[in-house]
Amino acid sequence: MAGEGGGMWAQAGERINFAAETVGEVAAGVAGAVWTNTTQTQFSIDINQAPKLIETLSQAIKELDKAYQKSTALRSIQSPGKDPYSGFTALAIRQSAGDEGGGYGWANREARKAFEHTIENIQKAIDEYRKTDDTAREALKQ
Repeated sequence: MAGEGGGMWAQAGERINFAAETVGEVAAGVAGAVWTNTTQTQFSIDINQAPKLIETLSQAIKELDKAYQKSTALRSIQSPGKDPYSGFTALAIRQSAGDEGGGYGWANREARKAFEHTIENIQKAIDEYRKTDDTAREALKQ
């Protein structure tokens, strides 16, 4: 059970479990069709390290936001010449950097959502741990 005060919720080594999300695309049966696939991986972490993990994931989200802003130039790149090769190259760059499935913008946004959901899952696990710990502490007082 958690020690009294000191900001620690648990004794060293007590763990919480949470799910982290990953997102990918898989080819569907129809040529050219793509399905977005979200999976979850179960993790366990020392309860006292969970806030650090949340902070690290929050920092990663900020870095993703910065990278997304920097990629704006690629999503709006114009052809440097009037020849068809330059035009097709610029189009390919815009699509690769874009927000449509498989593009960098899409992958960045999906990673951001996955980190946000993972943070929510960690916070839920912390809250459940605290609730269980408080209930056990109250039961011992009676």
